[in-house]
Amino acid sequence: MELQKMLDDQFESEVHFSQIGLTFFRHFPSLTITLDELFIAGSAPFEQDTLLYTKQLDLGVNIPSLFSDNYKVDQLYLNEAVIKILRDNKGLSNFDVLTPSSDRKESDTTSSSLELEIEGFFLKNSHFLYQDTSLDMICEARGIDYVGGGDLADDILSLGSDLEIQEFRLIYEDFAIFDRNRVTASLQTRINTESTELTFVRNELKINELPVNFVGKLEFLEGGYDMNFVLESFNAELKDMLSVIPTELMPNLGQTSIRGTGDIVGSFQGLYLPEQDQMPALALNLQVRDGYLEHESASTPIENLRLSMNVMVPDLDPNLTRVDVDSIGFSLGNGFLKGNIHLAELNPMKLDSDLEAKLDLGILNEALGTESLDFSGKLDLNLTSRGQFVSSKDPKSLREPKYITSSIPVFSFSAGLSEGYFKWTELPEAIKDISIDLSINSPDSLPEHIGIDFKKIHFQVLDQVTDGYFAYNKNRDQAIDGKIKSSFDLADIPKFYPLDSGFVLRGMINMDLLAKGNFNKEQKTIPIIAADFSLIEGLIQTPYHPEAIKDLSMVLKMQSSSTSYSDLKFEVQPIQFNFANNPFTLTANIENLNDIRYDLSSKGKLDLGELYKVFGDSDMSVDGYLITDVNLKGLQSDATNGRIQNLKNQGTIEVENILVRTQLLPQPLRLEKGNLEFNQDKISFENFLFGYEKNEIKADGYFSNYLGYLSNPEELLKGSLVFHSPYIDLDDFAFFGESNEGEIDSIGEVSGVIVPPLNMDVMVNASVDSMKFGELKLKNFTGEINTKPGQLSLNKTRFEIIGATVEMKGNYMASTPFSAKFDYQIDAKEFDIHRAYEEIPLFREMASFAKYASGQASLSYELSGRLDANMEPVLPSITGAGTLGLKAIKLKGFKLMNSIAKETENNELEDPDLNDVEIHTSIANNLMTIPRTKIRIAGFRPRFEGQVSLDGDMSIGFRLGLPPLGIFGIPIKITGNAEDYNMQVGKVSKEDELVEVIDENENQ
Repeated sequence: MELQKMLDDQFESEVHFSQIGLTFFRHFPSLTITLDELFIAGSAPFEQDTLLYTKQLDLGVNIPSLFSDNYKVDQLYLNEAVIKILRDNKGLSNFDVLTPSSDRKESDTTSSSLELEIEGFFLKNSHFLYQDTSLDMICEARGIDYVGGGDLADDILSLGSDLEIQEFRLIYEDFAIFDRNRVTASLQTRINTESTELTFVRNELKINELPVNFVGKLEFLEGGYDMNFVLESFNAELKDMLSVIPTELMPNLGQTSIRGTGDIVGSFQGLYLPEQDQMPALALNLQVRDGYLEHESASTPIENLRLSMNVMVPDLDPNLTRVDVDSIGFSLGNGFLKGNIHLAELNPMKLDSDLEAKLDLGILNEALGTESLDFSGKLDLNLTSRGQFVSSKDPKSLREPKYITSSIPVFSFSAGLSEGYFKWTELPEAIKDISIDLSINSPDSLPEHIGIDFKKIHFQVLDQVTDGYFAYNKNRDQAIDGKIKSSFDLADIPKFYPLDSGFVLRGMINMDLLAKGNFNKEQKTIPIIAADFSLIEGLIQTPYHPEAIKDLSMVLKMQSSSTSYSDLKFEVQPIQFNFANNPFTLTANIENLNDIRYDLSSKGKLDLGELYKVFGDSDMSVDGYLITDVNLKGLQSDATNGRIQNLKNQGTIEVENILVRTQLLPQPLRLEKGNLEFNQDKISFENFLFGYEKNEIKADGYFSNYLGYLSNPEELLKGSLVFHSPYIDLDDFAFFGESNEGEIDSIGEVSGVIVPPLNMDVMVNASVDSMKFGELKLKNFTGEINTKPGQLSLNKTRFEIIGATVEMKGNYMASTPFSAKFDYQIDAKEFDIHRAYEEIPLFREMASFAKYASGQASLSYELSGRLDANMEPVLPSITGAGTLGLKAIKLKGFKLMNSIAKETENNELEDPDLNDVEIHTSIANNLMTIPRTKIRIAGFRPRFEGQVSLDGDMSIGFRLGLPPLGIFGIPIKITGNAEDYNMQVGKVSKEDELVEVIDENENQ
């Protein structure tokens, strides 16, 4: 079929249709070729998706062309079409389907052919979808009726058209900019079919009732777009402007009288090339003048509504957002709102604002015609702000970034609400009699000087009343003055607050709080406190779990009749509940923070994973269960001073499959199975199984000072452990881990160092059958490891490496993920020197000649230095001294030594044997210094001295003492490196000395 052949020639993707017809009558006077069920597939990687489908495609053939050799198709009709334009995160799109003109088959000039010269283009009841995952944007139009005409010349399709869309949606990052809006438009567009550049020459649109002019250009580039869009609507009616707002936000627009005018100007300009970090800029200007809104049931309108706002988002970077509301305001009866807001960037964020409001919220509710909410009350509000919000990462936060606010604007905020009322219209009850008097002030930029004063808090739900006041001023020694009393039934919450289906709550809550005074940690003073909180007959059922937390009750009391730490009493009587037929109870009495007197008991089962599911926690970072049967009673000072006879601490906690997350490790630690036994001042355990990644550990031992550790963050958990593991991969314990390297701006991707616990003082006797650390492979590790905050100390440690037994002691210190310090002393006897070169990276740096050596050696050395963020030694930081002993060494192919033999014409020096040689060295500033060292080779008495850098450079003075006694000798100077060196007869001069490299970051 000639048409199918033409389509196959024009398109690279799949094209097919069900049948073809021919008629003069459908679009007279054109001869109409009809294709039913036409389908065009997208280009890679969207071959399985649709680019175009139409129930019926009509091609109008120009009748005069029937009498020529070229049949011209000048009209195109699509009925119930589906058009999809898709683009993925890699910048690949689905519309690159046309065969390049250079690859198309040459037409047979001896027969007639079809030519596309579209003068009329028609869409009826069609659907268009543009989805770009790289922009996270969806543009969709349904119910499209389109009439367009134009011509295709030199690969440029010029279209003039009229458009009507029944439903139009534009969604960016899940935010609906337009949603189900009706659009009509008169358009002038040029499309470059080769470069796929779209130019919107003149476009007059109406979105719902808002007239808009739209011009711009969109060019598809490799990996992105070049875009320049401008949207304008000047002197538009305010009613038309509001018509484009999603119906959910203004459902009563049709029943509201609206007057006023405004302007909208928006632009979206620049390159979108995400792989090159280039983004366009977004700008929006919005003006509203003389606005008037009055719902049909309102007695008082909103008048004099005004808004002057500019929004700029350079490079689509939220951190660079600038919002300038030069003026905002309206009047409402005798009330008003007026002010301005200026916000520049996010961190630091400049906030200069003045806002004042005196409003009757009931009148505002009527004027807006709000249906879903009913609210009223007298509102007074004032805000002035000048300055910057500045936040920075808390240096104490290691893994999960936590931010602290270091500077705030100078501001004053006050809000008063009286006779307040709030009710969801779908619910039977309201929150009523709301009365709030709040002021928050900051006299300067220091966050610690903020003062908060709730002079009044009052509201009522049903017959349950909450009433009180609360003031806190950190600038005045953390002064606290508060009194709050409240009671309400959890079962009443669905009566005044809309809960999702599946929630069932029950239980009576009563709260009575009185606090007055200052909290000063240094002086150990607290406010006078009388606080009671109770929940009885509670039940929590959620849609996230079939089981409910039942029989929930708790009674909490806190009292202090004076300002002294010693007078504080905290009582839990008790907390208890039943979950999945597992009851649990916790009772506690704690007194005197200076010397804690405690009386705690717990009994029951906690299935932690299932409990987290009840509250909809999808992050299953907590799993497993605890079974408790514990009674703890005593005085903290008795525990710390060894007066064990005064303690009554007994009981057990059974642990199984608990996942524990810590800032120090990239993955959770598994507490697989074990029992914790409380016995006076210790928590003991036996055969406790731990797991981390592929590492399995069995431990016995105890912890002490657990009360101090739990009550004071500065106290250390102490103890003694014995653990054994068949295999430990220390790389797994790097802060970021090999499989989850951290990206650090200044140093790239790093694994991080191992950070020791920061709050433990524990002695560990360890035995590990096999251990891996980078390239190092150790066996039969035994020894003592003592943990101090941020430090590990090794003592009496032994292990096997490269077939030899090594004794070692030392220290390792790290408090951040990016650097560590170490010092150690190592003794290794009778090891294979060549194997050491092959398997130990640092030995390769210190003894490069070992590459050509075989035989037995020994090493006694002390080293200290620094590790970088990949746990690699920073060579300029290394200092130390020691001795390398060569017992019976054969050098083979050592270029330097063989060159000396050649130059001095002494073959006995080639591939020599070295016996009972001790080489003393010291290391500092990237240089190893070798003092004068004598050796014997055959009848010769060579000696050498000098410097070798840890990067491989050297400056060595060599003297070849000649037989028989070495009294006469040949001086030789060796410079360069082991592979490319210079050798001369003579002595090393001052100019030959190597340059030291100072560790500039030694204090890290």
